[in-house]
Amino acid sequence: MRKINVGILLIVVLFSVFELTIFQKENSFQQTTKDVVPRSATAENERIVTLVSRVLDGDTIAFEGNGKEEKIRLIGIDAPESVDPRRPVQCFGAESSRRMHELLDGRTITVTTDPTQDRYDKYGRLLAYVFRDDGLFVNKAMLEEGYAYEYTYITPYKEQPAFIAAERLAHDNAAGLWASTTCNGRR
Repeated sequence: MRKINVGILLIVVLFSVFELTIFQKENSFQQTTKDVVPRSATAENERIVTLVSRVLDGDTIAFEGNGKEEKIRLIGIDAPESVDPRRPVQCFGAESSRRMHELLDGRTITVTTDPTQDRYDKYGRLLAYVFRDDGLFVNKAMLEEGYAYEYTYITPYKEQPAFIAAERLAHDNAAGLWASTTCNGRR
């Protein structure tokens, strides 16, 4: 009987610690976001027309807003890392970054937020869809051409079904990072 009580007590304590940890992380995230997030975008489903000031990598770009640089993390895609100082360049990271440069260097874009997603990520980057001045849907193009993976962060986004189909198309056509010769067949 005593062993059962100790076991139950241990489970209750572990569960309480887990819940407290999650609560603290959520509150910490919300506080951090409020303190460091630029606030140039305020409306639901906002559209911003701007000039790309620089490409950071295959899923992150920047523009000048309110007198300072604002970063955009493209919704629904995840490109292999090419600039994270904590990690080595990932397989196909340089190619993905190079493709984003080809698509957006010096271009005018329309940035559109998605009301199903948070406005900013935990790094203070605006989460958005990016359309080039000629109408190219950049997020989707990176998937279709095999330069990024479809990426859903917690909550499904508006374009998720189309993006999943775009990634599947690239995979089926062995495009970009899906090619058998990419990184000697490693992913």
